[in-house]
Amino acid sequence: MLALVSSLQPDSPDQRTGAGIEEYLRSTKVEPQTARGEDLVCHHHPSAGGSKNHNLAGCRIHCLYNCFRGISLLEKIDAFKYSNREAVAQLLEKMEAIRLYTEPKLSNPLMIAAWPGMGGVAIVAAKYLTERLDAQEFGSIEPDEFFDLGGVLIENSVVEEIGIPEGKFYFYDSGEGNDLIIFMSEAQPQMKGYGLANLVLDVAQRFKVRRLYTFAAAPTHIYHTNRPKVLAVATNPRLVQELEKYDVTLLREGSISGLNGLLLGVAKQRNIDGICLLGEIPIYTTQVANPRSSKAVLEILTQMTGLEIDMTEIDSWAKETDREIEEKMAHLREFFRVEASELIDYFERLAAQKGGEEMQPDYSTDELVKEIERFLREKGDKGEDKGGH
Repeated sequence: MLALVSSLQPDSPDQRTGAGIEEYLRSTKVEPQTARGEDLVCHHHPSAGGSKNHNLAGCRIHCLYNCFRGISLLEKIDAFKYSNREAVAQLLEKMEAIRLYTEPKLSNPLMIAAWPGMGGVAIVAAKYLTERLDAQEFGSIEPDEFFDLGGVLIENSVVEEIGIPEGKFYFYDSGEGNDLIIFMSEAQPQMKGYGLANLVLDVAQRFKVRRLYTFAAAPTHIYHTNRPKVLAVATNPRLVQELEKYDVTLLREGSISGLNGLLLGVAKQRNIDGICLLGEIPIYTTQVANPRSSKAVLEILTQMTGLEIDMTEIDSWAKETDREIEEKMAHLREFFRVEASELIDYFERLAAQKGGEEMQPDYSTDELVKEIERFLREKGDKGEDKGGH
């Protein structure tokens, strides 16, 4: 719906007028014959009163989509009478990438955006927040441009329905002028991540979001039952100073992979305040959910925003996850004490380290992770064959 805004790259989406479309199309070799749009009725722009013909060339870009509602794609093209209809059709189709089922009246909103990543830190935190606040779905992003499916699943000789990962918007109206928009995607995009990030931020600017939050994981050498630290980065020095008031460790250098990181970079380009909170996770649990780390980033978020969230359920989930990991470790000790001696020693040293310390093993992290995954996956199966758990 608002993909056109990012394509035009306006200084402010509220200042870009319909005339800007002419400029954009000229740059792509599309010459408009006229952009008067005098045959269309604007049902959105205040000056039209919802009942008079309105010159769409004077429409602000955030209003333009609303003027197009209720008419077909060809009618949209006819309204602007462009000579190159194919190019205009492609341009207008981009405006349909965002679908808002309703437009909630939000006051001073924040936005939280999350994609799956290591340990599920981001998506678990966002999903838990959405459920606890009973946030309501109000829109989505069409996924076709961002995923390339390579096959189908078969069950009982029948082809299953194709499932393209979805990305949806939710809103929470606090009633106290501190509202929230949450965007969650079922998967990281396979392509055009920069374009997807811009679509999410188009919605943020449409609702005048004052700050963006993302979450991510920070794999370190900590034991899974220890309280994880929260690292943090921001899009400008002013926000960094604000972060120093909270119990976070500033991430001085490094990178944040995936859309949970990229979105902050695009927000910086568009002068949107952004903060990423990264929860520590053990390097040996990157492939399983880490609700303890998700809780840690949510605790900082609630302190920064004033949101109140019941953490009882995520606490129980963290304890259950701890129990399952302990069972895996006991499995290694029982059946592979000699073969997995280095791993067992590593786990025992982690468990014994004092809070705030990070153990530095004598071997590389990559080697350690591969060895742990190999034992937890392959050797665990062999242990079951021996009559184990």
